[in-house]
This record gives sequence, structure tokens and C-alpha cells, in this order.
Amino acid sequence: MKICIIYSTPTDRLSDSQYLVTDEDTKDSAEIVKRALDRLGHNTSLFPVTPTNISELATIKADLIFNLIEWCASDLKSAQKVFKVLDKIK
Repeated sequence: MKICIIYSTPTDRLSDSQYLVTDEDTKDSAEIVKRALDRLGHNTSLFPVTPTNISELATIKADLIFNLIEWCASDLKSAQKVFKVLDKIK
């Protein structure tokens, strides 16, 4: 099974924030999930999502998209854009 793991990257809003570390750990989580799925024999890839590349999600060719987007608060609009693109993927 081909699985694409999408995950949120820190936004500009957090670049000078004490909370930057909490957003950076999302990449670590994605890599842990990838290793576990690889060990089970799946063909996995990672897709770091930024506010500027959301439309590129539509190009993903996978049997399953594993969503690790963790944007909230003022980044919620970006998360909602992600969900709209994912809803259109067949």
C-alpha cells in the first residue's frame, strides 16, 4: 500500500515564539509514523505542508493519506484549506 504522510510545518507566526518547538516536533512524529509503516512493508512518503504549498496536495498519488496537520488558532485557515483540498482528492 502506498501511504503519504502529510504534516504541518511551523508557520511564520511561530518563528519567534516559545511554541516553535511544539510545531517542530510534528516532523519528528511524521518520521516515527513513516518508520513504523515502512517496517510493516508499506511504501511511504512524507509531505511537509506549508501555507504556500497547500494546493500541491492535490498531486499526491497514494492509496492512503495519513494526516498529521496540527495547525490551530490563527493558522486554522490554512488547516481548513488543507481539508478542502483533501476532500477533493479521489
